[in-house]
Amino acid sequence: MATFVNFIADAAADPALAKEIVQEINNGTPQSLQSLFSKKGYNLSIEECETLIKNAHHIGQEKLTENVRSY
Repeated sequence: MATFVNFIADAAADPALAKEIVQEINNGTPQSLQSLFSKKGYNLSIEECETLIKNAHHIGQEKLTENVRSY
C-alpha cells in the first residue's frame, strides 16, 4: 500500500482525489478518514489521521495544491 507521501504526489495530478480527502479531513472522524485512505490505496494510521483532522484549519484544497506545486 502507498503512503501519505504517495497521496500528496497523486493529489497534485488529481484534484478530485485531493478534494475528496480534504472534505473528509474537514468533516469526518479519524476512523472514516483512515477508511477512505485505505479504499483509495493509502496506508495511514489512526494517529496520522487524528493529526490531519486536528490540523484541518491548515489543510484545504487551495493550500494542498499550492504546497504540492511548490515542490
